[in-house]
Amino acid sequence: FPGQNIPGSKIRIALTSGYMLATIVLAIMVIVKKIMTFTEVVDTWVSGIKKMAGILAIIIAAWGFGSGFSPFAPGTAGALLASIIWIALYLLLPFSVVLWITAALVIVFTFAGIWAADKLEACWGEDPSRVVVDEMVGVWIPLLAVPDNDKWIWYVVAAFVLFRAFDIAKPLGIRKMESLRGGVGVMMDDILAGVYSFILLAGVRCVIG
Repeated sequence: FPGQNIPGSKIRIALTSGYMLATIVLAIMVIVKKIMTFTEVVDTWVSGIKKMAGILAIIIAAWGFGSGFSPFAPGTAGALLASIIWIALYLLLPFSVVLWITAALVIVFTFAGIWAADKLEACWGEDPSRVVVDEMVGVWIPLLAVPDNDKWIWYVVAAFVLFRAFDIAKPLGIRKMESLRGGVGVMMDDILAGVYSFILLAGVRCVIG
């Protein structure tokens, strides 16, 4: 009788349905795994891009935002750019804020410069001329002695001239700083030149105001 095949049909239908369900579940698991893997890959890419962007930003800063590629006196170009940045800050912000920002720039760019110089020396040799972040930090130090009065621009000029004079002549132990290894040596001679310039400028300020 035809009805005798009904149980077998139900079994086949149940098996087919179970197989389809298992296939769907397995497909979903595979898709979820692929999505999770893709997400991990994207996260890795994003993390890598952020890291590379940070490294590139530090290196660009070490180049003095391009001033280090000046064909003439890249160190002077870097110090001049740093002075212009400071003047812009002075004109735009309250003087007390400018002083705090200047101090922060000295600290941050010193550590960034040491790191960048260590990395770039492997490509460009010892104390590469394109790395001018040391000159930027060096000129920011005496700018901390600039007063907030009508003579401020002359103090900025004096800070720039004094720093470059000390940096080029390298007296009073400045040249010895260059013997320090790696990025520390790149930065420390300019920092010391900046400190001497600051002392002289602060002395002048005490005398003439």
